[in-house]
Amino acid sequence: MSNWIYLKSSLPEDALALSAVISNSDRHYNVVRQSCFTSLLYGHPNIDIYGIPLESDDVKILSINSNNTFEEKCQSLSEQLSVTGSDYVPFIPKRDELGGIKSLIDNSNVLIVLEHPKEDLLVDVLLIDKIVHGLSEKGYKSIQTSDFTLPHIRGTYDLRGSDALQLLLHIDSLKCIVSNSPFWQLIAKFMNKVFYKTDDINNSLPENRDDINANIAINIISKSLQHG
Repeated sequence: MSNWIYLKSSLPEDALALSAVISNSDRHYNVVRQSCFTSLLYGHPNIDIYGIPLESDDVKILSINSNNTFEEKCQSLSEQLSVTGSDYVPFIPKRDELGGIKSLIDNSNVLIVLEHPKEDLLVDVLLIDKIVHGLSEKGYKSIQTSDFTLPHIRGTYDLRGSDALQLLLHIDSLKCIVSNSPFWQLIAKFMNKVFYKTDDINNSLPENRDDINANIAINIISKSLQHG
C-alpha cells in the first residue's frame, strides 16, 4: 500500500503553499492529481507520483484555510505533514512551450493577467486600458493573458489562452505583472517581479477614479522598471 496526500482546495495559491512545504521535506510524496494544480505540481522533484491512487491506497486529506496568509497556509500544511522548516519557496516547473512566439515578444516588459473576480465584481478593464496606454507612451510594451471570455486590452500583445507562468519563465524582459489575482501577487514575489494589483470595482464609483488610479499605477510601474 502506498501513502498519498490530497489537498482539499481548488485555489492555485494553495497549491503553491503545498509545493513550498514539500520542497522543505526530505521525503517524497504521491499527490492526488487535480487538473487545476497540474501546471504547478507536475514535475515537482519531491513528488514521486502525481496521479490517481488505487482503492487500496491510503490517502491523507490536507485541509487548508484559504483566508490565511501564504505563510500561515505553509505552516498549517507543515504541521499536517510533520515537515520542519520555515523557508517556504515553491517549486515552479519550467516547460518551454512558447515555440516561435518567444521571438515576437522578447521585448515586452509588462504581463497583464486578468482573472474573473470572486463574488459580484467586475474586472476594471477601463483602468487597465489606461495603464497600458500610459506605459506604452513611456516605451513599455505589454502582453495580455487570460481566458477568452475576458476582453482584449487595446495595445497589448494578445496571448489570451496562453500559460502566463511559462511566459514569465521564458521571457527575461517581462519585469512586471499587472493583475487582479492574489495568486499572481505571490508569483511576482517569488519570481522577483514588480506587481500592481488592479481594483475590482462596480459602476457606481466616480468616473475620474480610473484616471487617478491609472496615473498612480503608471508612475509606480515605470519607476520600478527603471530601477529594476
